[in-house]
Amino acid sequence: MQHEWLITHGLIKSDYEKKRDALEAKMALYYYNINDSVWSTWGDSDLKAWLVEHGIVKTDAQIKRDKLVKLVACVYIYHINNTLILS
Repeated sequence: MQHEWLITHGLIKSDYEKKRDALEAKMALYYYNINDSVWSTWGDSDLKAWLVEHGIVKTDAQIKRDKLVKLVACVYIYHINNTLILS
């Protein structure tokens, strides 16, 4: 009875609330916002390596992160648009 009273008065969380909070925390780690992209989690070296691998930049290019992200996004959009046109 004391347990229920504590839950009712918001002093402790129910088992359901504890499980929900734990699941929400895991989702925050592994799921992206609708505005996020896959490459938003990549480091600078990963972004540059991808761009080099796809012939967009040279290995010796000195590029800031903002520019790397924009380049990857542009290449992605370009390929999406071409895929839609060809479909």
